[in-house]
Amino acid sequence: MTNLPNFLYKKHKVPNCYIRLCNPEDYQEILDIQNVIMADLKSNKNERLFIPTQNNQIKDFLNRKDIYFLCVQTPEGICAYSYTFFSSEVEFDLSYNFEQNKVATFDTVVVLPNWRGNKLHEHLLNISIEEAKKRDYDLMAATVDPENIYSINNFVANGFEILKNAKDAQYEGYERYIVYKKL
Repeated sequence: MTNLPNFLYKKHKVPNCYIRLCNPEDYQEILDIQNVIMADLKSNKNERLFIPTQNNQIKDFLNRKDIYFLCVQTPEGICAYSYTFFSSEVEFDLSYNFEQNKVATFDTVVVLPNWRGNKLHEHLLNISIEEAKKRDYDLMAATVDPENIYSINNFVANGFEILKNAKDAQYEGYERYIVYKKL
């Protein structure tokens, strides 16, 4: 495992926060955050922007070494999390053949509404990119809803390209852009 910074980059001045690896004890807090996000999206009629992870999968992901599960810790608790898959054996498929490239999948990033605007998505993404480079991955890929302008802009600003639009059963029938970055 990599050493994580115990602070967020000073230029963004997010006080009293740090990024750390999640552990199994964070399970309930991760579920609570996911529920807050889904309630917020439903109230704004935007639930298609996020496909929640099943509870048993989150529990599994927190225990796996091939999943890089990060969170942003505040004095009040976790305010954001992300996870990246570092295995071809993970159940997720991007519906694209990257041929012989070793691909890390930045699968999920969630930021509580009152913490948005602090570049937490970008910090979590960049730490995951650095971890992928340390593990000798060729590409980082992700999916994003075409209407999630904030996430699309964040990916593009961090060097990702939009590869294709996918609409598969695994996305519950929703459209998703597949984005990728050469590492």
